[in-house]
Amino acid sequence: PLQMAMAVATLSMDGKRMQPHLLKKIVSPDGTTVVTRPIMADEIKLPKKDWDEVQKGMIDVIKAPYGTGFRFGRKTPYSVAAKTGTAQVFHSNVRYHETDLPEYLRDNSTFIAYAPVENPQIAIAVVVEHSELAASIARKLLDQYLIIEKHLPKSSSSPANPPS
Repeated sequence: PLQMAMAVATLSMDGKRMQPHLLKKIVSPDGTTVVTRPIMADEIKLPKKDWDEVQKGMIDVIKAPYGTGFRFGRKTPYSVAAKTGTAQVFHSNVRYHETDLPEYLRDNSTFIAYAPVENPQIAIAVVVEHSELAASIARKLLDQYLIIEKHLPKSSSSPANPPS
């Protein structure tokens, strides 16, 4: 998941890579707060049109009615670029419904995203074993960070994905 989050963050910044970090701030015993800043790593150099094409595809995952993440993003008050995924655990030549399988044989779900598209503030990767919940969990994480904790930039405060 960390590699997936780093990949989607790199996509969001047209190839600029940041060193992963988990520490948001340090508070000393005297109450002084030091906010940690991301450290830039190397850069992947590709033509801008290539980055734009991948990003457009990820936006369509959420905004286009045929997108696999359309239910996720059609009512977000911020824009999202994402990719859904499934990691198959069990294969059979016989047609079956997943709920007929024991839980440990059910597919794993993945979801990577960044938001808001115009000014990315967060990149995430969610992997859930034996469940289809990755997109739902990602939505809750993005809402928490962007709306509840108010990291949504002013330019993204109007709904970029209006309700359908």
